[in-house]
Amino acid sequence: MYNLFGFNIYTKEERRKREKLYRERMFPGGKEEKKAVLEKLRTVLPKEEDEILLYMYIVLRERHLRDGKDYEELLRIQALPVKLSARERQELAKILQESPEPEGFRREEPAEPDLW
Repeated sequence: MYNLFGFNIYTKEERRKREKLYRERMFPGGKEEKKAVLEKLRTVLPKEEDEILLYMYIVLRERHLRDGKDYEELLRIQALPVKLSARERQELAKILQESPEPEGFRREEPAEPDLW
């Protein structure tokens, strides 16, 4: 990686490694887990496209892993591309709660904001 005018530039190999690590963080069970999660999401929101369903899942999971917020709370405060009923929110929270934590995952305390 090198920095050019404030932008981080990654080599193809570094980019692949970072993508692999992110996929493992979102779906520790690999492709099988992703497929199972997508099937469950389709039962809750059958009219939505797969890309939208995975987007919502990943956004909520990332916020949970980063901020430590409860999924039900996130479903109340996170802007999503689909308006959810109370039942759909409950079902989605249940699916998210069933997802395993990534192996070796450790939530770090947020750093003090750098104001300068």
